[in-house]
Amino acid sequence: MKPVADVVLSPPFNLSGFHSGSLRPPSPSFAGIQSLDWQLARVAQEKFDAYWATQKPTFLPPDIYGRFKEAWLDLGAGTGGFFLELSARHPDILFVPVERCKTRGKTLARRTKKFKRDNFLGIRGNVVAHIASAIPAASLDRIYILYPCPWVKNSQRKNRWFLHPIMPHIVRALKPGGLLVWASDQRFYIEEARYVCGKKYPLEEISFGPLAPNEINLLADFPQGRTKFEADFLGQQQPCFELIVRKNAD
Repeated sequence: MKPVADVVLSPPFNLSGFHSGSLRPPSPSFAGIQSLDWQLARVAQEKFDAYWATQKPTFLPPDIYGRFKEAWLDLGAGTGGFFLELSARHPDILFVPVERCKTRGKTLARRTKKFKRDNFLGIRGNVVAHIASAIPAASLDRIYILYPCPWVKNSQRKNRWFLHPIMPHIVRALKPGGLLVWASDQRFYIEEARYVCGKKYPLEEISFGPLAPNEINLLADFPQGRTKFEADFLGQQQPCFELIVRKNAD
């Protein structure tokens, strides 16, 4: 039977903001688990994979990810300011911000041309196509998903990244030991992402809870916010939340 509505999960947060340990999904007694499991069962993975197997989008040369010490991807990067700043500090790391929005994507493309840094390659385009068809397996050391559209309506939840058929490809693109860094102003989004990452994927929880500086999220280097959305939320003293998971070694 189809669940009639989303119900927010409410597992307790780790209030320290940083901890390590195995990712343990909330108990099935938590409301909303049935709804998430139902949606996971409906993901049209085979159809999605079959389509993208026939597509050959041109973004970056596949071997470029191996030319640097590390490679990081920002999924939905806006104008790319976060990675632009990092690229100046870490010339041995490849930073690939991708943005689909026409306005923000144009700004990102202009910044790439203006600064002409070998390790900053902004892409205006469909990140789904980029991940599904243009990134070899085990190529990325970090993937950031910062303040994505939460798709709050029940009818829209299939578009949430962790319920989208692109999610297995996101995990595939990570190297063993690679990090997937989520942040949102929507607590339910992070809680649901935590449940799905723990239930379905070989991902170990590193951090979960209210957003606070730690050795991975780089917030200490960007106290005003890593993105425009984050800066706005923090400026308004609006609570934000994060999930950081690590891909298990093969």
